[in-house]
Amino acid sequence: MNNHLAYIALALLMSAAGGALAAPQPLPSVTRPGPGDPSCARPVYPQSSLRNNEQGRVVLSYLIGLDGAVLDGKIARSSGFPDLDRAAYVALAKCLYRMPDGATEPRWMSATHIWTLSQ
Repeated sequence: MNNHLAYIALALLMSAAGGALAAPQPLPSVTRPGPGDPSCARPVYPQSSLRNNEQGRVVLSYLIGLDGAVLDGKIARSSGFPDLDRAAYVALAKCLYRMPDGATEPRWMSATHIWTLSQ
């Protein structure tokens, strides 16, 4: 599954480079696991981005299945640096999310990750 998510992230980055992505629709609430939850690790700063002093904010959108797994995703707003975007996308796509009680269909949610060199 990890290779599949990396492939999706790469495809999204390549398509984003070719044109602007449409603005996402307002997203229903889906809760992400809190800090320390084993299903959700903090994204690791890419070494190439550290060497190049790259920082930025990436906004991601994910389609969350009823079991909390990521079914689909996209980069809604790029940080301006593909390595930062890809690292955030892949790490956050591995999380298990908590769907609201009574959810009967998958839902889109957004996540923002801010990359700063002081991390």
